[in-house]
Amino acid sequence: MSSTSSLSREECRQIVKRHLQRDDFELAWFAVAPLSSDMKGFMGDHLKLRVSVSLGDREREGAKTTELQFFVKSVPLDDIFRRNLAMSTTGYQKEILFYGDLLRDVQKHLRCSEYEAATYLGTVPKCYYLRPDLLVLEDLALAGYHMLDPKKPLDVRQCECVLKALARLQATSIVFEEREGRRLSDKYPLLAEESLFCSKSDSQLYIAHSISRRDTHDLLDLVPRFAPGTPHNRSLHSLLDTAMESVYELLKPSGK
Repeated sequence: MSSTSSLSREECRQIVKRHLQRDDFELAWFAVAPLSSDMKGFMGDHLKLRVSVSLGDREREGAKTTELQFFVKSVPLDDIFRRNLAMSTTGYQKEILFYGDLLRDVQKHLRCSEYEAATYLGTVPKCYYLRPDLLVLEDLALAGYHMLDPKKPLDVRQCECVLKALARLQATSIVFEEREGRRLSDKYPLLAEESLFCSKSDSQLYIAHSISRRDTHDLLDLVPRFAPGTPHNRSLHSLLDTAMESVYELLKPSGK
């Protein structure tokens, strides 16, 4: 499947209609292209949707043409292995739940000024369309946001912003549970499911983790060669599988 076939013309029309909050327009053309020539994420493809629309009645002088841009996150389109691995997790299901129901459900419990609400939710892009394998979101790059250099540590001010955002997220979930009188996971059981660790032996995730353990054993065999005298090398071999298998038990939802 090529990236240009990831969205149909009718789907693009629905996206534009939700963005403009009007339907008196004509869709001139649309194009979906990769965000970059480099792979930005292993579990998904990041794309740009560009749409040209004519607003108003084209037969009258008042009509004008404008170009819109959106951010598209999709399961891998052209890599079967990455696509199957992504679809075997619950990550995409959780994102769809977040943008489809959870965010709206939590927002109704926010009691703050319009300015505070805009600040708290300013980094949450609007969602214009969703499918089990694809999300079309507001392109925050147009508002000045950009990815930081992953090799450069965050400074103190940036760390404070991250911690405040995480604190608001946690506090919002507590407020929801107090006012709804039930846990988030009771209303949305999917939230309690682990996204990346699956103990079923035939799952893509379990196979990937098994290969990872095998490769780690191979790397441990190289330790005496490149770091002679390193203690505990043999004990690490014996502990590796036990530790990795315990992950599945440790990640089960808490009853507390």
